Amino acid sequence: MAAEYTQKFLNGVNLESSTIVYDDILLTTPAADGYYSDGLVVRRQFNGFLLDVEDCPECSSFDCIENITIIPPQASRCVITYGINAVQGAVKVTIKGIKKAPIGINIVGGGSGFSTNSPYNTFSSTSPSGIASNLIAAPNTSLDSYFYTSTSCTAFSVPNYSLETFKYNPSTNLFEGTGSSNTYSSTNKLASSLNSTTGDLIQYIPKIDASAGNTLRVFATYFCTPSFPTVNVSCSTTLPTANNFTLNPQSTALLACTESLSGAAHAHGKVRGTVDGQFKNGDYIFKTIGNEYFKLVDGYYKSVSSNFPEATQGSGNTCTFKSTDGVISEVADCNP
Repeated sequence: MAAEYTQKFLNGVNLESSTIVYDDILLTTPAADGYYSDGLVVRRQFNGFLLDVEDCPECSSFDCIENITIIPPQASRCVITYGINAVQGAVKVTIKGIKKAPIGINIVGGGSGFSTNSPYNTFSSTSPSGIASNLIAAPNTSLDSYFYTSTSCTAFSVPNYSLETFKYNPSTNLFEGTGSSNTYSSTNKLASSLNSTTGDLIQYIPKIDASAGNTLRVFATYFCTPSFPTVNVSCSTTLPTANNFTLNPQSTALLACTESLSGAAHAHGKVRGTVDGQFKNGDYIFKTIGNEYFKLVDGYYKSVSSNFPEATQGSGNTCTFKSTDGVISEVADCNP
């Protein structure tokens, strides 16, 4: 049964914190018994009073085509579940404004399109300034991971802090408070702060089948005011590819240079690179099998130099690169 949109009035700040839904602004006439949703939660009104909050599958996820960016109105814990489109490829996640304030992130995949339900909490950066390696990750990638350029507020400096949960409301296109607060730990931080010129944090999450019903649930935690980093999750899309790589990882660049090239295609997730199929340090690289993308096993690989503008020998010669969790580093020429 399709939902009916109509104006109702509440005796609380939102549906979750209210006790009765009314038909009039003076709050004198309770609305008819039935189910009501404000886009955040759903509750049943029975005998003129609201019952407990219930799950609302229709309200729980929002199609990525809406291009929703998390922009919190206050220090809070923001939650949104993106319904990922039925396209094989990869989902790009971008965190902008990291120099404004710290952010905690936890991204969990659901459905057969994602190879694991483990969090996707590692990133690269559009600028290498102020980072020890191209892969940017908190000590424990299975927990909320905190990225920062400075500990700019007291709340981020203490181990635990209480924050209200905000959820995306499609009716207003805003993240709105639920009235529910919980205590969150910010201890899973980078070992050292990022430089203020680090740039945007980016990752690509491969989607390995074209079925519908796949989701990415994003939890973004903001301890500090007044301005915040933003989080954007794209639709799944195919990535540009290039050919002529080795398939098996080696422990050193020297060993990788002795390997024979294969004609296999590799997909290019651009971070610092700007040209399709021209891989640079900090970019993501995926092995392609059919239409599916897979992160390379960590190690050193060989490629023709024409795939890497940072190699110096040019077309027809070869180079190596290191892959760590799918992020490229240590590009170097092989001997002719």
